Amino acid sequence: MRQLSDLLREAKVEAPPLKYDVDDVVAAGRSRRRRRNSGWALAAVVAVAASIGVPQLLARPEARPAIVPAVPSPSATSNLLSLSELSQPYAVGNLRVQRPDTVGLDGSMAEIRRSGREVGRLWILPLGIIKFPWGTGTTVGTATVDGRPAKWMRTTSGDDGPEYLQWEYADGATAVVWPGLEMSRAEAQTVAEGFVPAPAQPARIGFRVDELPGDYRLITAGTVIGRVEPMRLTFLTSQAAEARLRDAQVFGSNTERPGKSLTVSLTPAAESKYPDGKVQCVDLDCYRWDKGAGVLFQARGDNVADLRQVLRSVTPAADLDDRGTWFPVDDAVPVSARLPRG
Repeated sequence: MRQLSDLLREAKVEAPPLKYDVDDVVAAGRSRRRRRNSGWALAAVVAVAASIGVPQLLARPEARPAIVPAVPSPSATSNLLSLSELSQPYAVGNLRVQRPDTVGLDGSMAEIRRSGREVGRLWILPLGIIKFPWGTGTTVGTATVDGRPAKWMRTTSGDDGPEYLQWEYADGATAVVWPGLEMSRAEAQTVAEGFVPAPAQPARIGFRVDELPGDYRLITAGTVIGRVEPMRLTFLTSQAAEARLRDAQVFGSNTERPGKSLTVSLTPAAESKYPDGKVQCVDLDCYRWDKGAGVLFQARGDNVADLRQVLRSVTPAADLDDRGTWFPVDDAVPVSARLPRG
């Protein structure tokens, strides 16, 4: 398995490949020795998202509100699961937690930056999601966060696995800080203590998919135009999606994924080798350049006919530089692509 640095170098300006996911990057992180703190197991999320701009930062309030679990806000179709942002930007010392850039059935993830450089990740899980797919989850230390028990975990049983801080910010609701090599344990705990639960906000994305063949269900969305990975929507066939949700293993490994997957992405592209408005496919990757919008759409899956149909139905937001024109993720896919609650 290649190192994370190798994966990052392979990212392309046009049509970045979608073949690397959470599992590949974590595996890459396991193969490198952690130096002082933890290897980039936040590689698990660095490679799938990057922030678009720097949101306004919120100072930590002096008085903390009552702690409640992060529960996605009801949508017009409240019997369906919603993909929401479960944290808000905030600052702790010289560390800045950004707007979430990855949302999924298992919550939302946000960069932790220092001087504009990513040094860690904050992952807020909704009520009831408690399992983690990264290795054995060996406990290597204990702590407290706002008076609640916390623990330092290692993703593998050896001494070279990446570490993360895990705690319950409310009864039955878990959060995680993944520190990188440039972030100490003490700093990670400070970030954890600075987190204040807030009402979930609808995640937004810069395109929508109007037609989705088969029985695909939405499981994750990358909601930024990233440095490494493109803005994207990821689907699994219903049986696989429901099984992973039931088992609280939304990011299960490739070998644990029954059924088929389909990913649709958007990358800015003022120019392209692909003709304007036409779908072209290479093996199981299909592309459609929209010259007027200056974007390249890519779809990857198991059936070329499905990919062609999806790309013909994709519509970009009116202005990718204005998040106000973006689509709520829940509304960016057909209702049939959303999983039911319960």
